[in-house]
Amino acid sequence: MHYAGSIIAACYEAANASHFNSSRQASSSIPGSTEHVKPLRDKSIFWHNLRMDCGSPRADVRAESMRLTRAAYHNAIRRKMKIISFNNI
Repeated sequence: MHYAGSIIAACYEAANASHFNSSRQASSSIPGSTEHVKPLRDKSIFWHNLRMDCGSPRADVRAESMRLTRAAYHNAIRRKMKIISFNNI
């Protein structure tokens, strides 16, 4: 049993060492993301947490605010990525 546990632990360790965490690194490496995208991200997370604290209602003002702020945040990311890809051409 100890031998199998060591193999599993080694596999997890190797996977964690080689795993590329794109979501964290991509958001911090986008030029201008701090001043343009981060405020929208913070507002989106605020409304998400508020909705979760209220029991995740589907049809009320909190849910609609969460959807709108999430959409604005994702649109800001798309705009930044489009600008970056346009400048790289």
